Amino acid sequence: MNARALASNLQLRVMTALIALPLTLLLLFWLPTAWLSSVVFLLLAVGLYEWTRLSEVGALASAMLYCLLIALGPLAFVADQHFATELRFALLGLGSLFWCLALFLVVRFPRSDQCLPPASRGLVVSLLLACAWIAFTYLKHSEQEWLIVWLLCVVWAADSAAYFGGRRWGRVKLVPAVSPGKTIEGAVTGVVASVVFGTAFAVLVPDFFNLEGGILFWMLASLAVALLSILGDLFASLLKRLTGAKDSGGLFPGHGGVLDRLDSLLSTAPLLALWVHLNH
Repeated sequence: MNARALASNLQLRVMTALIALPLTLLLLFWLPTAWLSSVVFLLLAVGLYEWTRLSEVGALASAMLYCLLIALGPLAFVADQHFATELRFALLGLGSLFWCLALFLVVRFPRSDQCLPPASRGLVVSLLLACAWIAFTYLKHSEQEWLIVWLLCVVWAADSAAYFGGRRWGRVKLVPAVSPGKTIEGAVTGVVASVVFGTAFAVLVPDFFNLEGGILFWMLASLAVALLSILGDLFASLLKRLTGAKDSGGLFPGHGGVLDRLDSLLSTAPLLALWVHLNH
């Protein structure tokens, strides 16, 4: 990518972020949980539509996947309190454990493609989207708005720094079979940016983050989120590789579709919500 194209892409990314940032803060701090839950659901529904379009599944299969997505989220909140807590824990735990399998699939690809047959991919995507929906709704309901902001900042810092770091210094491919454009240098740049940004963010909001755990805790937390975000990005690339697509869509100029923009959050938000759930 030449300098002009890179500058144009950067401009699109900045413009998209400037529009998304105030809307995100409005949903987190000034509107009820139902608003955030509804917006996240709509975004994830678009993400599921992107997947069904890419994979060319039939109309009946698409309808079944949407029913699954619609059913999993509300079930964790409308049932009686004890059952809802257990179900939410089970879904978040299942969604979190999946990323152990995802790591295997990414590292072993293409030899691992038989572990994720076409018939199961839609169910996996539906589960991951539903877990992300539950995670954001639960974090907002638990008054963890600043923690969501921290997560978004760490993930977006990793994504942006990895993109531009890879363009500037990238030489060694990270997982070429899955994503030929991603490099080790870009990944390291993203991880460093996440740790610096995430730790600085925690220090700047000490009243919320309670630095009793120490700066080291938030450095390690930022590192973990950065690594998980890379895994989420790579798994989304694997899915697109299986369908022969470069981007999932074009809803976000400069970023691609919903799955392109939210792939890193699919792997990080459920684990963060599970951690909050276990420490509540």
